[in-house]
Amino acid sequence: MSLQDLMIHLWGLYERRNRIFLPSLSARINFLNVGIGNLQDAIRKNGDVEKALASVVARIFCVANHFWKLPLIDFMVRKYPAGICTYCHKGSCQCPERRIDPVLISDSDSEQLSWSLREWCKSMKEIYGKRNELKGLENCLNRLFKEISELLQLTMKIPENDLSLTKMEEEFSLELADTLAWTIAIANLLNIDLEAAVIKNYGNGCHNCHNDPCECTQSAF
Repeated sequence: MSLQDLMIHLWGLYERRNRIFLPSLSARINFLNVGIGNLQDAIRKNGDVEKALASVVARIFCVANHFWKLPLIDFMVRKYPAGICTYCHKGSCQCPERRIDPVLISDSDSEQLSWSLREWCKSMKEIYGKRNELKGLENCLNRLFKEISELLQLTMKIPENDLSLTKMEEEFSLELADTLAWTIAIANLLNIDLEAAVIKNYGNGCHNCHNDPCECTQSAF
């Protein structure tokens, strides 16, 4: 299953209930923030980390699915292309503490657009794995929480900026791509098969009510 297919699958599974219980963009971002908090607790208390990671992935797509055809996967490919860090331009990231701005590739690699979550995890580990090991798990969690603050900052800017709808969607795509990237980084550091965890929890319907689409009337994931 490609990342795009996974995004579509989760839309079909949860969007009906999300339209009722999480109708606003801010509500969905807060829902993602709670999921990251649950992940932190699971790591700290030796809880079900695989389930918590899968939940974060599902909630990232919950935010993305608020938009109309958000180009999230396209911007994943442009910011995290195979074989190179877009910040330092090395095959294995050697970025300093204060990194320069990334240089996104201009065109998305068509093959990479069809990558599965497992293929994304493998590529990210090859490029960023050593650096993330040096920085440690706590740094990855902190960076994940930071992405939430940046998403919320974007929502606060919407009434004030003069960006086009396309440009706003691109900004959200980039921030969600970073959020997914740091989630992958944590899974890699913990040697967790993130794709298997997501499929286990969401591949055969809602893990809570076991229906597809979900029919829960309270928090399902």
